[in-house]
Amino acid sequence: MSTNPLEKVEQALQSPRAAGVFVVEVVPGGGADKAGVEPADIVTAVGGTATPDVQAFLKAIQPVKDGPAERELQLVRPDGARRKVMIPAGRAGLQGCSVAEGACAWRPEPDSVYEPDFGAFAKNSDLWLRTSFGAERAGYERVFVRRAGDVVTFDHLTHFGGEAGPGQTWTYRSQVISTHRLDRVLTTVAMESRTGTKEEGIEVSHAELKDGRWRGEKTSPKGENSAIDVAAIAPEAINIYATPLLALTMPLHAGARLTFPELRESSAMVRSRSRLECLGRQDVRVDGKTAAAWCFAWRQYGQGNRFERFWVSEERRLVKIEWGENYGGCWCEEVKKADVGKGIPKHVKVG
Repeated sequence: MSTNPLEKVEQALQSPRAAGVFVVEVVPGGGADKAGVEPADIVTAVGGTATPDVQAFLKAIQPVKDGPAERELQLVRPDGARRKVMIPAGRAGLQGCSVAEGACAWRPEPDSVYEPDFGAFAKNSDLWLRTSFGAERAGYERVFVRRAGDVVTFDHLTHFGGEAGPGQTWTYRSQVISTHRLDRVLTTVAMESRTGTKEEGIEVSHAELKDGRWRGEKTSPKGENSAIDVAAIAPEAINIYATPLLALTMPLHAGARLTFPELRESSAMVRSRSRLECLGRQDVRVDGKTAAAWCFAWRQYGQGNRFERFWVSEERRLVKIEWGENYGGCWCEEVKKADVGKGIPKHVKVG
């Protein structure tokens, strides 16, 4: 019997029935869920506009002034059947990846055999990364690593922003505090998250893994509370914010590979599986200097070679991240705390 809870999705990704947005996750109670959309469905068009990739889908689903309150999704089911459903504009309630008809979008690969190295967590440490979009500095990421016996806690703060027009700015701020067992995938056992700003409203959630279930509570920006109570369908899973730190535990040699389920930090639901693979030792620019580091690819579901990259030094420090096209070309580099605020927008405060 398979222990992979996403087997159906991954089988369908071997040879997608159509080009479009392959549905990986459906948010319970959301628009797509209420309309009967299921994982492994493929969205081929929204409101009559073709959606060959995620970017086209996100553009087509957005509400427009004086436009319809709902959008029609054209779907292809895993068996090839076609159907149409209606969902609210701007609130799809699904996560997906771009696929092409017949093109493999997830290839099963065997994991490497190794014992993880937890040396990077032997003592408490702080990591500061300056964030940029292309050549424009935008903010920072800060990670506090705290070890206590056979568990480690990561306090990961992401804060960046930019200009949204004359006299206007935008800000993204998220903090995820997660506790992990020191095992092969750094299994997450507790999570807290805060996403948003005081001006826009903050979503808060917390959950703990106990007796095979995730239990906790989520509070919306409007102050509405809802319970988190879901079965842990994968015995070992890691929240996505901690994935770069998982690379610090893997062998520093080309070809090292590990596949693992991902947890959504705000709901504790398994959203997909992904894979870390060491591509080898490379020269990389970090804070104006060239250094050799080990490059890890974070491969996720989807067509092509669009994946994130993490660079790990010989001393097992995370020195650079390229979040890739799915994150607007965002990248980060390790700097000293005193330098993290240099050149970033004035409204993004370092703290």
